[in-house]
Amino acid sequence: MTPGLDYWLGGGCSQGFDPGDDGGFAGVPKWVRQQVIESATRELDAANAGSVTVRVLPMGRRVLATVLANAPDRDRRTEIDTAGEVSVST
Repeated sequence: MTPGLDYWLGGGCSQGFDPGDDGGFAGVPKWVRQQVIESATRELDAANAGSVTVRVLPMGRRVLATVLANAPDRDRRTEIDTAGEVSVST
């Protein structure tokens, strides 16, 4: 199992995982931030090849964060809005 996102964010990842954060986390409750972390962790756990990009958007947007997973056999985009709703498209 892949370590939790705190491991990746804390520099424990030798690949230098670095999510983009444009400040949107500052304006939402902790449980909504947790939705983003859980979505990112799921994609990191499933990644054997390709890339995972996490971006927290600026405050004031309807979508709080995106998690983009690109693999040789699939691409997936997960959006988490400021109300904590998660939508996935492939």
